[in-house]
Amino acid sequence: TSYENGKILSVKPSIVLGNELVTNGDFATDSDWTANNATISGGKANFNIVSGAYAKLNQAISYTSGRVYKLTAIVNGTNGNKVRFRDDVGDSGGLTSTNGQITMNGADQSVEFIFIATVNSDEIAIERQDTSGNYSFTVDNVSIKEVIDGDFDFTRNSSATRVNSQGL
Repeated sequence: TSYENGKILSVKPSIVLGNELVTNGDFATDSDWTANNATISGGKANFNIVSGAYAKLNQAISYTSGRVYKLTAIVNGTNGNKVRFRDDVGDSGGLTSTNGQITMNGADQSVEFIFIATVNSDEIAIERQDTSGNYSFTVDNVSIKEVIDGDFDFTRNSSATRVNSQGL
């Protein structure tokens, strides 16, 4: 922060992230996750979907309702098929099967979701999205961290203008 004639100047900090909430997000061991028609081996979560059969890998996460979270992961799977990430059992948390799905392209894809936790947010689930056909996918480097707001408050007894990085 600095001052200029009649102005206070400030640079908004970049996004600050809290502590890691996922345990064994690199899938180094076959632990900490509950698997349903999915496996952990070779340092990845592996899904082999036959005739659209349900498949899921999940673990309990402690979120705080109303706070913002960032999920990152790497997925790789059959081109055109979908994988979804959810943050609760009943699909009514901040990250749902609708806003948390990725269409795979046959290569490693870095994915990122920013979401606001709700009172229902209680886990991270990785699931197949498509309910028909045969396909496979892997997931690696799953991370969830709270986004710690880098914004600032400003109070004074007259009007003020905030100018963003684009000069607006």
